[in-house]
Amino acid sequence: MERFIRMPKEYVPLPLPPEMLPPPLEPRQALVPVSTAQEWAAMQPGEFGDRLRRLEERLAETGVTVHDWLREQGADVSDDTPITEDVFDGLKDRPGRFRDPYVDRYFDRTGQMFGLPHGFDGWEPHVQEERLRELADDERIAKDLNPRHAREFSMPYHQRGVESLQPGSTRRLWRWEDEIIDGLPFDESLVVGRQVHARDPYTRQIYASGIVTILRPERYNGRANWYVVRDAEPHEAARVLCSEATWLDPDGQQ
Repeated sequence: MERFIRMPKEYVPLPLPPEMLPPPLEPRQALVPVSTAQEWAAMQPGEFGDRLRRLEERLAETGVTVHDWLREQGADVSDDTPITEDVFDGLKDRPGRFRDPYVDRYFDRTGQMFGLPHGFDGWEPHVQEERLRELADDERIAKDLNPRHAREFSMPYHQRGVESLQPGSTRRLWRWEDEIIDGLPFDESLVVGRQVHARDPYTRQIYASGIVTILRPERYNGRANWYVVRDAEPHEAARVLCSEATWLDPDGQQ
């Protein structure tokens, strides 16, 4: 609602005359949903059994058993050794490319399964280690924020300035999708608080939004930040819906 004059290095806003300003938006009264700390994923650390099962599933894709993997990490275990949390706590520091075994294990697994950031091999060793630590921490936090193993998917976010989305936060995000006859999303995701805002009859696409919880950043392509997300749980989505209802325009626009 402002006019802008382009200056050599900045935009200078000129306020509109009072008679041209829109009326102020009055907040609507909406009930604030109540939830307890135990309902939120960040307060639900996965049990050791859950972590062990995820490790077994991941290793099974490469044909390696947990006992074999533990021996590679320096643990003195046989095939019939019961796997307990103490076994993992007692892992020896194995020699490798990086001095931190936590980072070294992540580097080894990432190189085999997901690939590394572009230009990684040309970075200084301390820069490589710091980036690996960030990636490993992001992945660990994302797992803790998804204790029920809900479907994860990628969503773009066209940021304003330096704004970025924090893991654990819940937002409404938008994306273009191929229009499917039954109206469901192509990946069975983005279904909480789902809305279709526009249709492109030429490309048979729809512009849809839904309420998601941010798990971790994924990549930046120069136009938008991409995040790994999951559909929000009811108590998470309730707060977003409450906020939208509070600031809803009379004609239904947010």
